[in-house]
Amino acid sequence: MGTTFWTRDGNWVVTDGLAGFGRSDEDIFAVSTGADRARHAAVATEAQEETGAVSPDGKWIAYGSDEGGQWQVYLRPFMTAGGRWLVSTGGAGTPLWASSSEVVYVDYTTGSLVAAKLAFGPTVRVVERTTLFGWDPYYYGGQSSPQYDVSRDGQRFLALRELQSGQRDVDPIVVLNWFKEVQRRMAEQGGR
Repeated sequence: MGTTFWTRDGNWVVTDGLAGFGRSDEDIFAVSTGADRARHAAVATEAQEETGAVSPDGKWIAYGSDEGGQWQVYLRPFMTAGGRWLVSTGGAGTPLWASSSEVVYVDYTTGSLVAAKLAFGPTVRVVERTTLFGWDPYYYGGQSSPQYDVSRDGQRFLALRELQSGQRDVDPIVVLNWFKEVQRRMAEQGGR
C-alpha cells in the first residue's frame, strides 16, 4: 500500500493497495488524520483502482482504473455516494488536480499530459480536453503514485526527466536547513 495523496485540508490521507486477503485487485482507501484512523474504502470495485487524487475543494476524487479493459481516468464524489464519470479517452492514468474544475492526467496513447476542464451539475461533463505538452521526455513511473506534481495555482508542473541514451545519472543536491538559508539571503538583499 502506498500513500498517493494528502487532501488539501489535511483531514485525509489517500492510499491505494490490496483490498483484502485473497483478493488481487487494488482499491483506493482514505485514512482520517483525526481520531478515527480506520481505513475507509474511497473507491472499491472488482477492477484495479490506483492513484486517487482529491479535488482542492474536497468534493471529488479522480483516479486511474482498468475497469473497461485499459487504464482510464475516472471521477466520483469523495467519501460520499454518487455516480462515476469517465474523464479520459484512450489509455490514461496518474490524475492530479490543477483546480477544483480541472484534472490533468498522462494520456498513454498520445504520450502527452492532458488537461480536462469539468462542468458540475446533476452529472459531470468534460467541457474541454487540452493537450498541454508531450510526456515522452518525462518519467512515466507506475500507477501507484504520480511521478509529477502540479503547483497550487495550476500553472506549473514538476516532473522527473528520463535519462537520455548515454546520459549519466546526476547526483541529487540536498540542502539542509534551507529556510535558514532563505532568511540569510533575504537579509543580505535588505529584506526584499
